[in-house]
Parts: sequence; C-alpha cells; structure tokens
Amino acid sequence: MKKLPCAAALLFLSVSTAHALDPDTKDFEATGKITEKGCMLEPSQPITVTPVSFKELASAGTVETDGPGVNATMFTLSATNCSGGQVQASVEGTPDATDSKLLAIDTTEGAAENVAVAFGTQSPSTDGKVFLPLNDGLAAPTDPDLYITNHDFFFFAEVVKTAQTAVPGTIHATAQLHISYL
Repeated sequence: MKKLPCAAALLFLSVSTAHALDPDTKDFEATGKITEKGCMLEPSQPITVTPVSFKELASAGTVETDGPGVNATMFTLSATNCSGGQVQASVEGTPDATDSKLLAIDTTEGAAENVAVAFGTQSPSTDGKVFLPLNDGLAAPTDPDLYITNHDFFFFAEVVKTAQTAVPGTIHATAQLHISYL
C-alpha cells in the first residue's frame, strides 16, 4: 500500500513597520495551524472500460445531465488508516479539447477519435449515479464521524462521444484521484 501523507504546516509572520521607541526593534506576530492527516491507498490499477461500439456510446451531454449510463465501468478507491474526519476525492487529469469536463484520450497511433472519458460517483443523497466533472468535481464526502478511518469511494468511468462521427481505435487515458481532508 502506498501512503499518501497530506501534511500542512502554515506559519504566517508579519513584521510591523511602525517604529517603536527603539528604532532597531521590530514587533512580529506568529500565527498558524499545524495539521497532519494521511491515508493508505491501494496501489494504482488499470481500469478496463466496457467495450462498446460507437453507435452505442452515450453523448457527453447525456452523461453530464443524467449521470453515467449502462456502459459505465464501476471501480472503488479504498482509503484506509486515515486520520479521523471527513475525506473526499476528486478526479484530475488532462481535459478533452472539446469538453473540458471530460478526460482526454491519449493521441497515439491507432487511438480512437472524438471520444473522451466521463467520470461519475454514487450519490448518497439520490442513491444514483452522478456526473463528476474533471478537475473541479468532488466525489461525495465520506462520513464525517471523527472515528471512522476507512473510506470507500465508488466511481464510474464511461467512454462517451464528443462528436457525431468517430474513428474507432484504442483508448488510453490517465487520471489522478486527489484526496482532500475536510
């Protein structure tokens, strides 16, 4: 397991520019907060999306409105041994040129064209699949109980069409899952 420590140490120093009685003396104030949180994450594993013909691909707009469809592939990210408190995860990566809320497909020889990867998550409030925009969407946060130290995030990845026509081919894309502590 790979440990992803998320430690933040903030120290703000401000030097007063007002002259005191002694011109060689400057007042300063130090304030800050030191926190240390971390989780153990399972090693990266490739996700193989459901093979589908272009005619059966959902459009990006449909997935963004209705959430991932029947061709979505579910995967789970397990974060264990976390510091107590809420944790949330977001998907980050290179945005598609047509729709920046989708993950771009690598442009290599033989790669499919006019397709991208959409992500979603399981929504606890609606008990359904919800679209998760790339680089700014947060997965549903975990239980806020300070004593829970293991969290499972349920994600969906789905290849979607970004145009009316496409060139069939292989699909390869890389995304990062970013863990945030609340």
